Amino acid sequence: EILADKEGIYSSRKGWDFAIGELFKGGLLLRDGQEHRFHRQMLQQSFLKEPMAGYLSLMQPIANEYIPKYFGGANGAPLFPRIKELTLKMAAAVFFGIKAEQNLPSLNRAISNIVHAVTGLLRLQLPFTTYGQGFVARAELIRYFQTLIAERRKNVTPDLFGQLCIAEIDGERLSDAEVMNHAIFILMAAHDTTASSITSLMYELSQHTHWQDQLRQESRQLYAAGELDYGRLKELEKLGWAFKEILRLHPPLVVFPRKLEAAAELAGYHFPKGSRVAVVAHLLHRSADYWSKPNVFDPQRFSPGREEHKQHPGAYVPFGSGKHLCLGLNFAEMQVKLIMSKILTQYRWQSAPGYAPRFSVPIQEPVDGLPLQLTAL
Repeated sequence: EILADKEGIYSSRKGWDFAIGELFKGGLLLRDGQEHRFHRQMLQQSFLKEPMAGYLSLMQPIANEYIPKYFGGANGAPLFPRIKELTLKMAAAVFFGIKAEQNLPSLNRAISNIVHAVTGLLRLQLPFTTYGQGFVARAELIRYFQTLIAERRKNVTPDLFGQLCIAEIDGERLSDAEVMNHAIFILMAAHDTTASSITSLMYELSQHTHWQDQLRQESRQLYAAGELDYGRLKELEKLGWAFKEILRLHPPLVVFPRKLEAAAELAGYHFPKGSRVAVVAHLLHRSADYWSKPNVFDPQRFSPGREEHKQHPGAYVPFGSGKHLCLGLNFAEMQVKLIMSKILTQYRWQSAPGYAPRFSVPIQEPVDGLPLQLTAL
């Protein structure tokens, strides 16, 4: 009921504003009503079948070059930074046409600082606080994207940023500030959340090697018939189940906050106007009311005939739901399938005995970077 928000009571903008309003202002999560619908229409054209197929063709050579070069030397070293850099390279190329290698470290640092600023306890815009460093990072990203806008408005490019610069609805275009706000939000969302999911999946597969073997066999069968293309994504069926299971056990975004625009009755409780509520995906996804052995990694639960996620429309919400359902959900699955199928066919991995990672928020990531032992096949 909260995420569907049929009566327009549960404000996403006011729900998120206290945490990310200044750092990520202008993102879709920070818009409601007609304004949200307008901006969503501007963005959603970039996630249709034709552009998605183009994104995959751009990402594949990046994966082919990066994975054997940088994952091979990861024995016992943290994997998360490598995964994060790979997803950033892909997001930069696909969404923004950025290919200059020297830009990536500074972009990565800026994005990391702006994400971590959300959890800053001392919410003062001072340079020595985590929160203040987030604003420095935001200013750096604005300067970077500002230099691209004028050029992209004149010379059309197929990447998402280029399309945003010329996107039009009833003769209306996005302002420079709106384009930059969307760019900052998308750059974060397009690689941080996916990096989180891939890292969590590699951890679970290090603990459940029989699933690692099954997914490796499926990936080998696919590549035996040629490279992955958009039409063949469905052949990685079990990998799709595993991705869904990771989003259930380790959702990158663990809560969806909302603020009530009017009083409401919900599940027998009265909430006055101005109340804050939150859908906690982490708890929903581990509820025994909807899932069998909810704390166990079991991709099979998403297989045809079982499909536990369909028992209740609100039981599984890794990408949110309703009006604010994430536009990039299909892109995320495509990217995970590409990266994981490449890793599976090139490496076997395991963790140290008794190892268990500790995850941080707001976007779930391992505090120690996930040290795993990789062996080339």
